[in-house]
Amino acid sequence: MPSKVSVHTKDVLIKLVSFSLTSYMQIRYIVLFGCLIQESTMGILLQVSLTGLG
Repeated sequence: MPSKVSVHTKDVLIKLVSFSLTSYMQIRYIVLFGCLIQESTMGILLQVSLTGLG
């Protein structure tokens, strides 16, 4: 019985670790994407304002 319990706990731990890793990667990509969008939007706004002034 104890061996079965330990195997089950290990399985749960592995699942938790893999889930947290995937969610962490997803969050990182979302943040990266958001930063890229923000930067490109800022660049476009800067160009528009510069051309508007010019």
